[in-house]
Amino acid sequence: MNNLISQQLVEKTMMELAQVDSPKSNLRSWGNPEGYRFLLPWSNAVLLRFFIRMFTVFLPKSEYRRKSQVDDASRSVVRNIEEGYKRATTGEYVRFISFSQGSLEEVKGDVREMTEDKFLKSKPGSSLLGLGINLGEFNQSLRKRNGLGDIKGEAKGGVKGGGKGEVKGNYGNIKEPLKSSNSPLASPNLSSKNPLISPSVPFKDFTYKSITVLYPPLSRVKANDLSYEIFMELINKTDWLLRKLVLSLETKMQVDKKKLY
Repeated sequence: MNNLISQQLVEKTMMELAQVDSPKSNLRSWGNPEGYRFLLPWSNAVLLRFFIRMFTVFLPKSEYRRKSQVDDASRSVVRNIEEGYKRATTGEYVRFISFSQGSLEEVKGDVREMTEDKFLKSKPGSSLLGLGINLGEFNQSLRKRNGLGDIKGEAKGGVKGGGKGEVKGNYGNIKEPLKSSNSPLASPNLSSKNPLISPSVPFKDFTYKSITVLYPPLSRVKANDLSYEIFMELINKTDWLLRKLVLSLETKMQVDKKKLY
């Protein structure tokens, strides 16, 4: 008797479920779980972490606390962009982007201090392009890792783009700070002859082999090639893109709010 009742309840439940439309989610991550790969600030942050680890692996043992902190901060920039993208609301997304911005500022301070303490060289005129690195192409190489390819139209992550070069997305039309010289910290009173302790050899950390395969120019970069100016250029561009992303998301929140009235 009990088995019969249980069977009837199961059948009733299945009938009720069949009559309900399949739930549809409005979450940005529903249609593209890794849509953050479309974002230039995300790929910039990945590159920044790559360079930070490339450099700090050669810091002396006495600097273990500094190494740990700057490594963690550069990782935090990447992880908070990813976690924010997966959050349910745009407001939460903005909140996590602010965490990334805070971590990025921490990395910026550490880069400045490592230069002041003569661990990192200042090489006026050095740049990412001088290393053969194009940030737009690097972003596209990371997208292709999961078969995302070029962007066509509006992506789930809220960014337009496509084609080659420095894809900026729909963050608004303002002039991007192209060089680290736009920063008040870009020209420290430091000699370009300051020694860099890291040897002139390619970075060998096995965890980054996939990145160098995806973007071959990175396989030619040596720790000794990195400079204060290169770090500041990458940090400033990432900060600019994060600020424009926040503005874009805040505009979206305003539009969504108006739709409710």
